[in-house]
Amino acid sequence: MEHLCLVQSTKDFLAEQTAPIIDVRTPAEFEKGHIPGAKNLPLFTNEERHEVGLCYRHKGKDEVVKLGLSFIGPRLQQMVLDAEKISEDRNVRLYCWRGGMRSNSLSWLLKTAGFKTSVLEGGYKAWRKYGRDMFETPWQLLCMGGFTGCSKTTILMSLQDKGEQMIDLEGLANHKGSSFGYLGAQPSTEHFENLLAAAFIKLDPTKPIWIEDESKIIGSVSIPAVIKTAMNAAPFIFIQRSLDERIVELCSGYGDETILELKKAFERIQKRLGGQFTKDALQYLEEGNLPDACRIALHYYDKAYAHSLAKSGRKPDLDLDITNTSIDEVVEKLIEWKKQD
Repeated sequence: MEHLCLVQSTKDFLAEQTAPIIDVRTPAEFEKGHIPGAKNLPLFTNEERHEVGLCYRHKGKDEVVKLGLSFIGPRLQQMVLDAEKISEDRNVRLYCWRGGMRSNSLSWLLKTAGFKTSVLEGGYKAWRKYGRDMFETPWQLLCMGGFTGCSKTTILMSLQDKGEQMIDLEGLANHKGSSFGYLGAQPSTEHFENLLAAAFIKLDPTKPIWIEDESKIIGSVSIPAVIKTAMNAAPFIFIQRSLDERIVELCSGYGDETILELKKAFERIQKRLGGQFTKDALQYLEEGNLPDACRIALHYYDKAYAHSLAKSGRKPDLDLDITNTSIDEVVEKLIEWKKQD
């Protein structure tokens, strides 16, 4: 199909940040994964896309075009109106799966309606390759680990506030990385990779990047193998803190959860926690004794993390005890260590 608009490489497409990105694929394709920040304006519904695929296999391209027109013909005006809601200045970037018929068809429609359009060469498939290639960059990671309750996420956020580069894996995964870490619906692993790639794109590979030490699986999503390998090879900062302070931190973090949600979290790890510990934790929750329930949770996660650390053979490049230390002081110490390292 002849291109009816500006066709851009992935790098140039992403650089044009003033124009909204429109994903013209089906809602199902979009939900599985999309370029972060894109809006979904599907040319076909999920069911229509299925029918189009069957038609192409059995009847060929000419019949597919006719079928497609029968689907979208009655919706042309509404699609223009929807595009106007996305971009008031009528300037949009479009993509489909491979930068083919769907994105070019919507481009033709919007150009006819007075829009300025550009299409991503190679479509979403090209973006996925671009993201995977981005992971291969020799990033200068600084990996921060430590037992649960050491305020690692808060430290990362404070480092960012001080102008440091950082990646918040748990934020991107929408999960705190434990049975108690559920923060709501998680993205698919595919879309987590998209979010991670978009985060790395914003960073300077010649400067250090702080990142929290995580297991390969965060909730239901997986860290790309090449990034996990880079994390394991990066300088390792081990954060320590007194048990009492970690209990306070954990109670603060999970205090807004319902008793039912916390019970479910303990029940998910019952086999590994042990029957008596689980029974005690559930009883503490019934009594409203969150600190002692958190103490049991920390006992379990401390053992699990210590075992994982011993198995990896990693030794801290910096062992930092932050007991009785403010977050601002911790951040100052980390930045000073980075400068000296």
